[in-house]
Amino acid sequence: MLLLLGLLFVGAGMTWGKVYTSTLTFIAACGGSGTADDGVEWTVDSDADESNFSSTNGIHYGTNGKEGVVGYIQLSTSDFTVGKITKIVVEASGNNTPTLSVTVGGEAFGNNQTVTTTNTAYTFTDVAEADDVVVRLAKESPAKKALYIKSVVVTYETGYDPQLAYSEESVIINQDDQLNAPELTFAENFEGAITYESSDEEVATINENGEVTIVGAGTTTITASYIATEDDDWISSSASYTLRVMSPDAPVGISFGNGNVKINGPSVTGEDSYGNTWTITTVCGENAYFGQQNGYSQVGAKNNAVESITFTTTLPDTYTVLEISAIFGGSQGTSGTITLEVDGTSVGGGNLNGKNKVTVTSTSQVIGKTLTIKVTDIAGGVNCYNISYKVIAPVEITMNQYGLKSYAFDKALDFSAVEGLTAFVATGISGDELTMTEVSIAAAYEGLLLEGAAGTYKVPVATTDPAAVSGNMLVGLTVATEVPQVDGDYTTFILANGADGVNWYKLAEDSYTLKANSAYLKLATAQIPASRSLTMVFGDPSGIENVNRQAVNNNQYFDLSGRRVAQPTKGLYIVNGKKVYIK
Repeated sequence: MLLLLGLLFVGAGMTWGKVYTSTLTFIAACGGSGTADDGVEWTVDSDADESNFSSTNGIHYGTNGKEGVVGYIQLSTSDFTVGKITKIVVEASGNNTPTLSVTVGGEAFGNNQTVTTTNTAYTFTDVAEADDVVVRLAKESPAKKALYIKSVVVTYETGYDPQLAYSEESVIINQDDQLNAPELTFAENFEGAITYESSDEEVATINENGEVTIVGAGTTTITASYIATEDDDWISSSASYTLRVMSPDAPVGISFGNGNVKINGPSVTGEDSYGNTWTITTVCGENAYFGQQNGYSQVGAKNNAVESITFTTTLPDTYTVLEISAIFGGSQGTSGTITLEVDGTSVGGGNLNGKNKVTVTSTSQVIGKTLTIKVTDIAGGVNCYNISYKVIAPVEITMNQYGLKSYAFDKALDFSAVEGLTAFVATGISGDELTMTEVSIAAAYEGLLLEGAAGTYKVPVATTDPAAVSGNMLVGLTVATEVPQVDGDYTTFILANGADGVNWYKLAEDSYTLKANSAYLKLATAQIPASRSLTMVFGDPSGIENVNRQAVNNNQYFDLSGRRVAQPTKGLYIVNGKKVYIK
């Protein structure tokens, strides 16, 4: 049944830059129709019989004593086309605890709410572009009784959009690392007051200036909001990102049976405690047995063995996997082989042992994304209890437009698998030429010079911590530190964008405070060249064997692809068979 209802619409005569409240009340009897003052039309749809309709208390389907009369009422309109919708309030009630939901443009608007038998105003808040609005009151219970909707109040705004946006949708960080928070951007000329919120302050808090403080492991949503006021030229806007804080001491787990997921078929999925999706695939006979017990899932039985079970998840980034642990059991006589893998490489394993509960833990640490646990060559039924893993998230490093950055970190970092980002240490000086040597795994606290195009790179924490490079003249800082211009027989140089471009320059002040996760160059005062800056020579370049070295002299420059450059600008070039940074 589909019918139009008359309605009262408040807020006509719209002008630019204003908050509007549109109040919809139902005044027509069954079969009536009407149009709002400004032409907006709502429609109502339901699975109820017309004979069960009443308008005594709004839209009313069914009676308290009648079974099977209505499953849902749905109101919809396509006439909101301007501005942004920020709040929808629905006055409703119903028997058998129906669910009230709202969508705008086909997307959920606010959270679904459970309706009681008392006529109550339910508030949905969000920020959505004006679009189709659907209000739905429905119940899944087979005992379908009465449903009521009395009114709908829509708050929407017109004006300039502040265009709040974060530069990233999600950030993953280790609990003891410094957060490189996404940048919040907004429209030009916008100067409104922004409020900030963290959905879980046990994970992170955020102050009135948007500064985030990590509290503990877990996942939270960081939201920045602007709430428009009456006669405001700007409309409400919000932006958010997901912040996931990892702790190597807090294992991520997925449990079976009464836990995160139940194995009740040959292919099922479930989420672990950090929201990563696992796929569980079972190969078994046509009379397979699946059952959920208290704390575990049973797959197969004594006389109906499973051939194999595979558990797999792909993490959102490349992590340093510290440990994988799996707990399985079985029935009388159960046997089988358990294998733990990261990116297809075995990191440990074990065997099923009848009814005994078996815990298998990985024996090596590796870097990868895909975790797989296989149980193969099975005889008998398998009891699946729990899988857990400990990981360290990669470290995010942002390079600016100059392509060079000093850096240091309190954990060893593996640059070998990071495309486009290279780490160097300073290992010698001759005249004004500073020799830069590449390192694939940088020791904790090692002073580094990073080279890479502008952008954000995710560098895995190394599985081993090598010794610092002997003779490295770069000093790493992991906390903000005041460094002196002269320290005994040594002089401080810092990386800066000066007269000769981005280079190492002698510190001009008596002291200077360098920020955390940076490095400075400590040169013996006797070795300081007469030139005002240094020429960084990046050792013998790799991959340039095809360059005609006989044709190279001080007046000829080649880019890193071996092409001659007539008029080089600032950057890296091949000069006399060496990789040189031109000032």
